[in-house]
Amino acid sequence: MTTAHSMRSARSKRVLDPAFLEGFKDLSTDDLRARRDESRAELEYLSYLRRVIQTRRDVLAAERSLRAAGPFPTPLAEVISGPKQGGSRGEFVHMSLPAQDMAEAESMVDAILGDLAMTLPKDVEDEFLESVISALDEQESAVSADRAGVIQVHDRIQEELKDRYRHDPTQIPNEI
Repeated sequence: MTTAHSMRSARSKRVLDPAFLEGFKDLSTDDLRARRDESRAELEYLSYLRRVIQTRRDVLAAERSLRAAGPFPTPLAEVISGPKQGGSRGEFVHMSLPAQDMAEAESMVDAILGDLAMTLPKDVEDEFLESVISALDEQESAVSADRAGVIQVHDRIQEELKDRYRHDPTQIPNEI
């Protein structure tokens, strides 16, 4: 299994590095847009990665629930589709995630799962199942923290762009 820090992508490291925002007010508008787009791409990636982690965790938690339920367990579909936690920022996805990012996210989650990635959850010992669920919880927290940091970076850059557009509408891109 991997550690929380090893899950951070190279782009996350770049976007979350304080140097990414150093002197951003002095950047050209095109360079600032490029950084905004990079932070947005990382936000989309982290959102996808977090959802993959949550989905895998839901499946394993459902297996744990089935084991605890005894001989007449709740159907797996009902366990997995139970009430969802938390909310969202109310945004819609602005970009489509490249296949390479989706593959990287899947690969990172498979690394957390270790041997369980190639095994049916029903075939593993309770102790191992619990350790993987715990590792997924830890990774989900780390990814959520990175995602929150990327949102802050993105929002700061976006505010600077809006300010520039208010003061000089000629900087607003013609294409939508």
